[in-house]
Amino acid sequence: MNCSTVDGWAMSCFAAGEEIPSAGIEGLRDYEFRLESVVIDHPRVRRVILEMPMKSGLWRYFGVVHWSDGTDLEEFDRRSRAGEDLNASLEDGIFCSLRDVQCLVCHTNHLVAVADGGVPIVTTERQRAHTFSTTCPTCDNTSYIRHAELFAGG
Repeated sequence: MNCSTVDGWAMSCFAAGEEIPSAGIEGLRDYEFRLESVVIDHPRVRRVILEMPMKSGLWRYFGVVHWSDGTDLEEFDRRSRAGEDLNASLEDGIFCSLRDVQCLVCHTNHLVAVADGGVPIVTTERQRAHTFSTTCPTCDNTSYIRHAELFAGG
């Protein structure tokens, strides 16, 4: 695990295949083992825990950082395991939540990575610099939820 920051927000990053300690899962919002197992070694995302101080205490969110610019994630993993500063690499990615989404046309369910504009580090600038899709992979409906990644086997 590597602790970094994005825009001043603390983020714990996990290299491909790296286990999240069971103590770290307790109280973690949006975490499901099923979701983690789909993305644990994906070539365009890395699992993260985003810490957001709120009035009621520290809220910790499970999600992924997605890169659409071809960032070398094997090098990212090497640097993460070595405890190096990942802040610059994280700036090129976008934080996404993992969501099961059903197409309104064909009713097929898919697991997707969604960049939620309500999260402070999902800035308009980062969204403009990122590549998204709005097409259902089953029926090619072009009004599907805007997503950064679609995961097979989700």
